Amino acid sequence: MEPLALALGEERLVGSDRTISFNSVRYSTPPDYTGAKVWCRMVGEELSITARTNSGYLSAIWRHRGRTACAVRIRAKMARAVELAAVLGSDRVDQALGLAATAGRFADGDLLSILGHLADSKPAGEVVRADETHSTRNGTIGWQALSQ
Repeated sequence: MEPLALALGEERLVGSDRTISFNSVRYSTPPDYTGAKVWCRMVGEELSITARTNSGYLSAIWRHRGRTACAVRIRAKMARAVELAAVLGSDRVDQALGLAATAGRFADGDLLSILGHLADSKPAGEVVRADETHSTRNGTIGWQALSQ
């Protein structure tokens, strides 16, 4: 047993998919910890995952919002979707939820934004996920002129 293991939390083994299970919920871990022993404990509303680093020290390697905080946010968003369905119709909200799921857009205000887009009778068009190839950030080409 590791010294101070009880203070570190509950022991888990990182799976090949780089996740651990804590309180029946799967949480991701950073790369390079597959197969490693980690310890999990709640710190306030966050899950803290501690492991022995490559240098041999015990360190918190990752933090996640706890299940309780996430569940509260999900319930609030679903309640908002139900309210919107009562006002705008369930078919329209169902279509917007489908588009949100396809695009991976679940931030605050995203459902309302999609509903507004649909209300403006704009076609849904191609769904693009924000990633390294599709970003909303401005490029750095404008700075190039300053270096000349």
